[in-house]
Amino acid sequence: MKNIILIVIFLAASIASGEEKKENSLLVSLERTSCEGICPVYSLAVFADGKIIFIGKKFTDVQGVREFKISQKSVDAIYAELKRVRFLEFNNEYSPKMSDCGVASTDASTLILKATIENTEKSVSAYLGCHNEKVNDLYEFSSFIDNAVGTSTLIKGNKN
Repeated sequence: MKNIILIVIFLAASIASGEEKKENSLLVSLERTSCEGICPVYSLAVFADGKIIFIGKKFTDVQGVREFKISQKSVDAIYAELKRVRFLEFNNEYSPKMSDCGVASTDASTLILKATIENTEKSVSAYLGCHNEKVNDLYEFSSFIDNAVGTSTLIKGNKN
């Protein structure tokens, strides 16, 4: 009987820690790399519980790490948008060396998005100099994330 109680306690603790991990798990991360001009260089991570970690690297008003929280409504909107844009269906890479880049301009930044949807992780790198519909969709999605998180308050006049 004592062993059964210990097993039940262990299972309950495992389930509880699993739920905590889910709440604090990474939903999506976004990174913008440098360009030839004054493009803001930063990364941010959005966690399922609303925690945001922003790292300003170059041409941002906030340099270094800034942590804050967004509403659950905003987190849910980001998750819904991930599903709406069918993030898992994007290619892993869009770059001038790939045939689906389209006409490429030079000196643009690269957008790197990583997300977890229904236990599936996906990473997409898109050179913003590629002019095609998929890269435009990824850029629009990244702008949606930036708006939901409030990134403009961290980069202010330095918009890409």
